[in-house]
Amino acid sequence: MFSVPLYFQVTEGTSNAKAGSHLITIAAMAAIASYAFLLLCWHGHTNNFESLYIFPGGLGLGMASAATFIALTAKIATKDVAVATAGLYLAGSIGQVLGVSIGCSVQKWMLKMLLVERIRVPNEKEVTVPQL
Repeated sequence: MFSVPLYFQVTEGTSNAKAGSHLITIAAMAAIASYAFLLLCWHGHTNNFESLYIFPGGLGLGMASAATFIALTAKIATKDVAVATAGLYLAGSIGQVLGVSIGCSVQKWMLKMLLVERIRVPNEKEVTVPQL
């Protein structure tokens, strides 16, 4: 992925921004296709082939990450690359942790709400308490 923009720079003489835009465009299309397949096909009975629909989403994420790294390193001084790279990966890790935590919390809250709506409390007359 890191050499794709270089290919466009050499073969077409494009700028860093235009060469990197090829990655971003392809990444977005791959991710959109992947998540569309997931929404349309995953309904509780997923076969082995359908489980592979997740891979284009990962490809899109990898391409977007590569494009972000290339854009970062292209615009900063060589002496600052190490610090900037560390900051980029730190921000990505913090974002992932926050995203997973918030997503799980929302999912747990929604599940609890749906379960509470579906629970039927029996009438008190129907409830029998065992005698000790």
